[in-house]
Amino acid sequence: MYVAPTAQRRGIAATLLKFAEQQSRLAGAEWLVLSTSELQQAALAARLPGPEAPKGNEAWIEMTAIEGIGDVVAEAVIEFFHEPHNTEVVAALLGEVVPQPLEQVAQESPVAGKTVVFTGSLEKMTRDEAKAMAERLGAKVAISVSGKTDLVVAGPGAGSKLDKAAQLGVKVITEDEWFALVG
Repeated sequence: MYVAPTAQRRGIAATLLKFAEQQSRLAGAEWLVLSTSELQQAALAARLPGPEAPKGNEAWIEMTAIEGIGDVVAEAVIEFFHEPHNTEVVAALLGEVVPQPLEQVAQESPVAGKTVVFTGSLEKMTRDEAKAMAERLGAKVAISVSGKTDLVVAGPGAGSKLDKAAQLGVKVITEDEWFALVG
């Protein structure tokens, strides 16, 4: 039996969890267990593009339409769940952990649908907390400033990202202004 290197297994697991979390948020499901079993069902139902279906079947198209999931990742997910040992491992894992309910993404917040970049030292929260908060509020968090960026939250020591925001005319606010904005 082939066992993927640890880094590859971690990458696959992270991708699976990201996919499951995103699917459960989109579908309004409350538990990761539900979305993981849905992921497994989708992976087993998906058919790669081929002569009969040049674009793949409906399950394949849905899977590859998710942000961050392209052909390569979708194929890896399908292969993962077609391996009986992996299915057993996922079932065993879900038998050992108690997944927490996912917080629903806010549909109506001042930052919903906007792209936000955090830069500099954050003093009231960690970068991970900032990212999680923004995503819960419906924002997309980017790591670099571009023409698609709507808002930059700048803490002390902000450097090139702050300069880039000024150059592109992107609105820049402080961490305190961020909290005032999002309530």
